[in-house]
This record gives sequence, C-alpha cells and structure tokens, in this order.
Amino acid sequence: MTLKPSAERASVPIEEILETVEGLIRRRRFLASSERELQIGIANMLRKEGIPFEDEKRLGARDRLDFLVAGRLAMEVKRRREWSLASVREQVERYLSHASVEGLLLVASAMDPRVLIHFAKPVHVVVPVTW
Repeated sequence: MTLKPSAERASVPIEEILETVEGLIRRRRFLASSERELQIGIANMLRKEGIPFEDEKRLGARDRLDFLVAGRLAMEVKRRREWSLASVREQVERYLSHASVEGLLLVASAMDPRVLIHFAKPVHVVVPVTW
C-alpha cells in the first residue's frame, strides 16, 4: 500500500493503515538488538514502502511517539525488558487521547493480550522477527 498525500489519506480507513503496516512488519526480519535499532529498521522499511511517517513525533509536553504514520497512526516500539503491562497501557491510553491519533500499533518483543483490552480506538500488537 502506498499512501497518498495527506489530503487524500483521510479517506483511507485507519484499520487499513494498521493492517498494512502490521503486515509489513510481520513479513520482515529486523536486525536489532535494541529498541533503537528496531526503530531504525522500521523507519527504513516505511521509507522503502513509500509510507509517510514522522519519527519522534511530539504530541504534547509528556507524549512523544516513536512514529506517527500517515499523520494518523501512532506506533510505539517496546522491548520486553524495557516495559511493564501497566506502564504500556497508561502510555497507549495517553496517546489515544490525542485527537490526531486514530489508532495505535504496538511493536513489542513479546505480546501480552491484556494490552489490547478496552480502548476506544483500534489498537493492534505485532511481534516482529528480530535476530
């Protein structure tokens, strides 16, 4: 999927953007031993696929996304040793509270299905293949 300029992107359903980016991550192997290396690999993938994104996007004084994809999809990258379920849920809720964020993709080294429970906007979790 190649997303069109920002004026036309609004017509693409957020679920379609979520599923496209999630599918790309699932099909790719990333050489990453740290969260930052995985972020770099994802940024390179998005560039190669022609998907517009901003990295380290500030939403406010407290909130900085790893990526804002197509101006609407928040993406957060987490390594298992660097997060807890409670802290990730709080962070996801904060990000989703911003009007510009229509959905969120959590890229995590391990998946806890409880992360997905009870959000007003769509949230997906993908576990990338890293080596």
